[in-house]
Amino acid sequence: KQEWAEIGKNVSLECASENEAVAWKLGNQTINKNHTRYKIRTEPLKSNDDGSENNDSQDFIKYKNVLALLDVNIKDSGNYTCTAQTGQNHSTEFQVRPYLPSKVLQSTPDRIKRKIKQDVMLYCLIEMYPQNETTNRNLKWLKDGSQFEFLDTFSSISKLNDTHLNFTLEFTEVYKKENGTYKCTVFDDTGLEITSKEITLFVMEVPQVSIDFAKAVGANKIYLNWTVNDGNDPIQKFFITLQEAGTPTFTYHKDFINGSHTSYILDHFKPNTTYFLRIVGKNSIGNGQPTQYPQGITTLSYDPIFIPKVETTGSTASTITIGWNPPPPDLIDYIQYYELIVSESGEVPKVIEEAIYQQNSRNLPYMFDKLKTATDYEFRVRACSDLTKTCGPWSENVNGTTMDGVATKPTNLSIQCHHDNVTRGNSIAINWDVPKTPNGKVVSYLIHLLGNPMSTVDREMWGPKIRRIDEPHHKTLYESVSPNTNYTVTVSAITRHKKNGEPATGSCLMPVSTPDAIGRTMWSKVNLDSKYVLKLYLPKISERNGPICCYRLYLVRINNDNKELPDPEKLNIATYQEVHSDNVTRSSAYIAEMISSKYFRPEIFLGDEKRFSENNDIIRDNDEICRKCLEGTPFLRKPEIIHIPPQGSLSNSDSELPILSEKDNLIKGANLTEHALKILESKLRDKRNAVTSDENPILSAVNPNVPLHDSSRDVFDGEIDINSNYTGFLEIIVRDRNNALMAYSKYFDIITPATEAEPIQSLNNMD
Repeated sequence: KQEWAEIGKNVSLECASENEAVAWKLGNQTINKNHTRYKIRTEPLKSNDDGSENNDSQDFIKYKNVLALLDVNIKDSGNYTCTAQTGQNHSTEFQVRPYLPSKVLQSTPDRIKRKIKQDVMLYCLIEMYPQNETTNRNLKWLKDGSQFEFLDTFSSISKLNDTHLNFTLEFTEVYKKENGTYKCTVFDDTGLEITSKEITLFVMEVPQVSIDFAKAVGANKIYLNWTVNDGNDPIQKFFITLQEAGTPTFTYHKDFINGSHTSYILDHFKPNTTYFLRIVGKNSIGNGQPTQYPQGITTLSYDPIFIPKVETTGSTASTITIGWNPPPPDLIDYIQYYELIVSESGEVPKVIEEAIYQQNSRNLPYMFDKLKTATDYEFRVRACSDLTKTCGPWSENVNGTTMDGVATKPTNLSIQCHHDNVTRGNSIAINWDVPKTPNGKVVSYLIHLLGNPMSTVDREMWGPKIRRIDEPHHKTLYESVSPNTNYTVTVSAITRHKKNGEPATGSCLMPVSTPDAIGRTMWSKVNLDSKYVLKLYLPKISERNGPICCYRLYLVRINNDNKELPDPEKLNIATYQEVHSDNVTRSSAYIAEMISSKYFRPEIFLGDEKRFSENNDIIRDNDEICRKCLEGTPFLRKPEIIHIPPQGSLSNSDSELPILSEKDNLIKGANLTEHALKILESKLRDKRNAVTSDENPILSAVNPNVPLHDSSRDVFDGEIDINSNYTGFLEIIVRDRNNALMAYSKYFDIITPATEAEPIQSLNNMD
């Protein structure tokens, strides 16, 4: 079989045998195992390793024989044979063919220049092997990517040695048509490109220049522009020749124009005079042919000068728009753009921006943006020609001022909620400082106050209340605001152009308070089994100002010696027994009923010698709620200061108050029925049993600041005296964080139980 071996690389030939005895030959010459350029090795392998299936035994042994050719060269070409020396004398033949991949090793430079009519030779030094009769067909010169027959005519192949050849393309004279990119290419037998090298040939000739446009731009100036073919050689200079109309000859203009120009302004012409112009280009090859502009150019009788009259046409907080009068019709052709400058006003104006603005038929204004707010600026404009690249005089300065912008939020905002415990008034004090960045002049501040009620029952929002405070004042006070409300205030600065600034926000919480008003409590007397009781209808009271935790009903037995009662909150509070004592000298009130909000009911009976419920668990829970509600406050209000004897001296002789048994006090100080007395004795017995070692019932009786867990003495709805006049009032208790807040109704209408009463059958189901 045929094996291609790359020259300079290694190649291995392999054959299998049934024993180790195998001989390698090159032609008829046996290869010696000790040869330095060959390496021979033999290694065993199982029969199935080489894919053979002739022997069914998995243990049948064969051998793999390898001949390695090191650093292949041309002389290694030939027939190699692997022959077994025993057995069937089987042999394997290999045809080794060395080769070299085609590669361009050297060539003419990538870019070369030749003057017109000079000869030129392009070459490529190509490495390839083998070289045979197909080589000429596989080597081609291309021009600009295409094959041409004339290229085959001017190309030749020179064999340098077995692995190198020189592929050339030669022209005896070159002209403009020979300009282009040439490529020496090696194809394979299928026509696919293997390797190539591009060479660009530039044929140099004299330049060709033509005037595209010419126009008079002044009394002594003419503008020209032109296109040029430099003949593949840089232009060194342009020469202008001119002929004044009516004269016979062309003369050179005084200016020699640099070869990098494609336009120029010629001067030193006569006003209102016609000229004919020619242009010539020069490169290293020589001067090109002169070309003449077909029309004569007549200079102007004056220089076109236009000075804009600028004015501001509008402004915002960050922009100012300026405009100017359009140029007259006879100057429009000579003005293509404007240069604009804006400067910040001052002793030395500071240039902020320079701009270019194209002339337009609608004469649209120009807007400068990203300016500072409330700042003075100066503007200047001048008209310019795109032909001459020159500008006319600057306009006069025009001033403009940006509007006030949006101020940043006021600084150091504070909001304080205040509740006056004496007047029960609520107020909010708000203070602030000027914004850090006013962005103009602040004239006033917008205050927006909104209250969010904390009540779970009444959720109607408070406000919003909006005020406007003029500068330089930085505070305001809201009075008569609602309690139990979370207030949020926003303060924003307002500049001269009525723009609200960024708001600053703050909040505070107004504490709870007692209700604003307590409705009228209605009551009437009713007759139950020849006994008189009073029936009350409690009003519904709003909890908008704070949750009501307890209601207490006070009855007042009016003493005839008292012509006028003090306000309910100033009236002396005593026990039922003290109020109904025979030797009482003034009107006092006692707590006839106490109801927590949990067990509130709109109708209550008084004088029936019962609490509002006969369920002791309900009464115990109810009284515990009210006791916690009143924590920190004397349960019974006493205007007199009660002297408490020193510890250890509570004897009858040292104490100002005689210590009697509670039963004796009841019997002595009150006019009770036998039924009422039995009820009190039972309750007092329960109270004594419930007192712990840390509670002294005697001290509790004389010290109103020591609360009792049993309310049977302080809250007692005893039988009323039918011969006395009664009134009463309702106490509402709202719990603040650390205090109990009280509010009182007006006195009930005076009622006398002895008069005719409304009959009622039974109170057993009125729980």
